[in-house]
Amino acid sequence: MAELLKIGLILYVAFCISKQTKKYSFRYGYLPILTILFLPSLILLKQPDFGLIVTLFITTLILLFIAQFELKHVMITLLSLLPIAIGLIIMRPYRIQRILTFLNPWNDPKGAGFQIIQSLIAIGSGGFLGTGLAHSKQKFFYLPMQHTDFIFAIIAEETGFLGCIFLIGLSVALLYWGIKIAHQLKDLFSRFVVLGFVILISLQTTINIGVACGLLPTKGIGLPLVSYGNTALVCNIWMVGIIINLIRSHEAH
Repeated sequence: MAELLKIGLILYVAFCISKQTKKYSFRYGYLPILTILFLPSLILLKQPDFGLIVTLFITTLILLFIAQFELKHVMITLLSLLPIAIGLIIMRPYRIQRILTFLNPWNDPKGAGFQIIQSLIAIGSGGFLGTGLAHSKQKFFYLPMQHTDFIFAIIAEETGFLGCIFLIGLSVALLYWGIKIAHQLKDLFSRFVVLGFVILISLQTTINIGVACGLLPTKGIGLPLVSYGNTALVCNIWMVGIIINLIRSHEAH
């Protein structure tokens, strides 16, 4: 359900933005977007899935900024979310532990810091060319969640620096071509659907790689189109399919 929520939210935000072309309205434009964003967030907190909430909020705020909604409203929303986020972190001790582990995983190398340390070992072991496909050692009982959240570390170990650059290059290319395609689309709804999908996928990719490299606290976000997970894979392919369909519809007209 969480994966389907991503698609539904982007489509709704794009629809609301497309209706604001003539006259900006806080009540009928900005407020409905915030409402539909906050309500599912309350449900996601019960799971809990704090990482997905952060991803959805950042993606939505970026779209609103691009759509040139009132900057003061976007900034007020952003500033209002900071104390809420801090409060949610303080309320859950494991979230504080994640931040402390992120700051110095070697304080508890056999406990909380074990996962990130093993991830760094995997990345470092890859060197420039890697150990070879299917020759990873870290994925055998050393690195937990190696097929989902930390799949990038295994890719780095097996394919090395070159494989990482290739994977990151594909992500950058997706973002670049997505922005370029969106700029060419005349229909405002289609434009922001494409922008929303490529920004969301790129943001998830950035967070996943950042976590694996120890640059961000653990979020529990998989690597789009790569990590194991049937629902996530189908929904990500669905996003790409919608983008292709919008391009074909644009060319047909």
